[in-house]
Amino acid sequence: MALKGAGQTPLHVACVAGHLDVVQELLKHMPKLAEKVNPEGFSPLHIAAAQGEVEIAKELLTVGPHLYSVEGWEGRIPLHYAVINGELDVMKLLLDASPESIKEKTAREETAVHLAVKNNRFKVLVWLVEHLKQHKREHVINCKDHKGNTALHLAADAKNFEVLNFLLRGHAVKSGVVEVNALNDCGLTPLDVSTHSQRGARDREIREILTRAGAVSGGRLNSPASRPVLGDDYDIEGGNGHRLDGDSNKGKESLGEIRNRERDLPIFASASEHFKS
Repeated sequence: MALKGAGQTPLHVACVAGHLDVVQELLKHMPKLAEKVNPEGFSPLHIAAAQGEVEIAKELLTVGPHLYSVEGWEGRIPLHYAVINGELDVMKLLLDASPESIKEKTAREETAVHLAVKNNRFKVLVWLVEHLKQHKREHVINCKDHKGNTALHLAADAKNFEVLNFLLRGHAVKSGVVEVNALNDCGLTPLDVSTHSQRGARDREIREILTRAGAVSGGRLNSPASRPVLGDDYDIEGGNGHRLDGDSNKGKESLGEIRNRERDLPIFASASEHFKS
């Protein structure tokens, strides 16, 4: 990752370079640097989280617990970047130290669960769900983003068998915990979303998982179903169309790449035009 322009502190530079010894020395003399957010919207802890720098993250957190919740680009906290880039060790560090942070949302009302599904991070999702169970916060799975989409809507639209199977067949949480018929802002359920775009034999499997879990169409719920969903931010933030794989480094992006791509796409090209209406 390369930092651009003015407004970068020596601590930002040291974190990007991964120089733990320099980070330690800077924090001894100027601990307040750990709170600085650069013009691109990243604090030193955002950088460490995105790059998987566990030891640097630990060092930064000695400054104070308030650093967990420092908001950067689009309201993202460091945890969100650990999730986006599939950095499990840093994510675990942040959640162990601040379990409450899993409820934090971005400016687009996305939780860490949304981001894990959208960015093809299955192993991250599995760990997040386990964390929610341990802390009795399974309801976070059903949180909606700014378009009213739950993580299940996102998985259904992506035809992601792995995630749907995990969430709905009793592998992750007890039956009934995941709201299979949640309506988004267009009045669509995950089943509606899954049947909108036909992509071959996979559709039958996806519909079968959903219907066996009790999924129905939004129309049957007496809702004003109209055109499909999602909106201007689907299939972004590292998502590249491949299956979810938390182990792979292929889907990883630097902070600069994330920001540049988001800035260059015309508000993400109406991402599938609201599920390609």
